[in-house]
Amino acid sequence: MGTSIVVLFTRDLSLPIDAFSTRLSRAFDELASELAKVKQHAWYSCEPGSWDVIFVPEHGGEPPYLTTEGPYGFSVDIYDNVVCLGSAERFEHLRSPDSPVATPLQRVIHSVVTYLSPYRTVFATVAGGMGDSDRPVDLAYYNAATFNDVCNCLRQTLGEPATSWYGLNQDGVCWGLVDAVHPPTTISR
Repeated sequence: MGTSIVVLFTRDLSLPIDAFSTRLSRAFDELASELAKVKQHAWYSCEPGSWDVIFVPEHGGEPPYLTTEGPYGFSVDIYDNVVCLGSAERFEHLRSPDSPVATPLQRVIHSVVTYLSPYRTVFATVAGGMGDSDRPVDLAYYNAATFNDVCNCLRQTLGEPATSWYGLNQDGVCWGLVDAVHPPTTISR
């Protein structure tokens, strides 16, 4: 199910652009032990690196946005109202109770969301690479859609979301709407 992980959440508009790199670096520094677990068991995570946020100006009708590729196969695209966190890890590794990287990946996602959007703690996660995330990401990018618009698009396309990591592991559930206030301690069956 999917070839990568896509996480969408509300952009904190009060956060200055130059603060994104600093907050991402701080989050990943604090997550060193979790990232080491991911790297130990996963195939797609790259070596440590730094976050250099780049402004991509409007070009040929494409809207401007901020983007960065960071350590361990993670990336971030920052649109007008929505942030898109990506991971090269397979979506199945995120949601399977048999995956040794599920809980560390979930903790990384929770931490990054709370660092970049500390007052808006709900996020959506969906498989990337198979088309499930294309329409919602395009809405955020091309139409400056809000997080609610993105979630409505996911509902129309994929049905109702799971509301926990456990629920995301249930048959027929393709995406989740998770509260970052309570990070996972373990993933259970």
